Amino acid sequence: MDAGIKINARRVFVNHLTDFKRITKNAYTVMRYGTKYTISGGKHAGGRRNEWFVECKEWNAPIICTSVVDAIKMLDGM
Repeated sequence: MDAGIKINARRVFVNHLTDFKRITKNAYTVMRYGTKYTISGGKHAGGRRNEWFVECKEWNAPIICTSVVDAIKMLDGM
């Protein structure tokens, strides 16, 4: 698809992700081929600024990332 996602004034270009939405200050959702992923963490969640987690229903445990942009790039590269 090659659409850009704007995150904190940064534009990240992705090929496989759609419907990126901010739910709260510390949580986002994104769709990848019909699967909904939740990205959450950071200071507003009570952790450090570089503690972010990617989750979905099909996984047993979350994947740890260092930022929202890192999580987006990881999901797009899967």
